[in-house]
Amino acid sequence: MSNTKDWAFSHDVATAAQWTPGLREIFEYRDLGIKQGTKGDYVAHLIRHNGNEPRTRCSNGTSMTARSRWSTS
Repeated sequence: MSNTKDWAFSHDVATAAQWTPGLREIFEYRDLGIKQGTKGDYVAHLIRHNGNEPRTRCSNGTSMTARSRWSTS
């Protein structure tokens, strides 16, 4: 871990947020800039459901959509 005196203040504004696809196809990810501010010691992201339905890969190579209900509140 780096010396905390080397860390910088990180402030992320929601109106300037950039959401990107990531590991899961049903979520979007937003980097909060913590990694840069802490010289890589910590990482923080916000994750939100993007409205896509999860897909399940079958053993025969085909895929199917799994239906579920997601809370928006």
